[in-house]
Amino acid sequence: MKPFLTASAISLMFLTAGTGAEITSDDDLPWSFRPLSRPEVDAEAFGSWPRDDLDFFIARKLAEKGLRPSQEADRRTLIRRAAFDLTGLPPTLEETKQFLRDPASDELAFAKVVDAYLASPRFGERWGRHWLDVARYADSVGRTWNAPFVYAWRYRDWVIESLNEDQP
Repeated sequence: MKPFLTASAISLMFLTAGTGAEITSDDDLPWSFRPLSRPEVDAEAFGSWPRDDLDFFIARKLAEKGLRPSQEADRRTLIRRAAFDLTGLPPTLEETKQFLRDPASDELAFAKVVDAYLASPRFGERWGRHWLDVARYADSVGRTWNAPFVYAWRYRDWVIESLNEDQP
């Protein structure tokens, strides 16, 4: 037995109830209420540059604006980006030399570098900072009378350890 109302019709009822808005077709619906559809992708856009499905959408938008993708970064640039993004620190000279000498493909060698930075304690320190900012963490009152919170470090360390241990 077919349902009396489609999902789109039900969405229309909820969206227009009491608002006076007129929605006459699926095109007028917000994207979150539209039926799922597989968009068309130009598989030939920019030759071999797109590596996965998401890249095809980026390529389409670039083509619409008359732009081309940037050249791929060299290994020295890649390790600097990864180090600053994941740890907030520049890569050490040893890390850079090891990455530049790695005989593996760029993709595999970069994956090793990213894994090493994710396993680093500096990763939790860098990204824990954002959580601590949101929680308004402080070691002390910080006013004219600077009273310390004696055990505040326990919460700070717990946040850092949680990120490093990949706890949800």
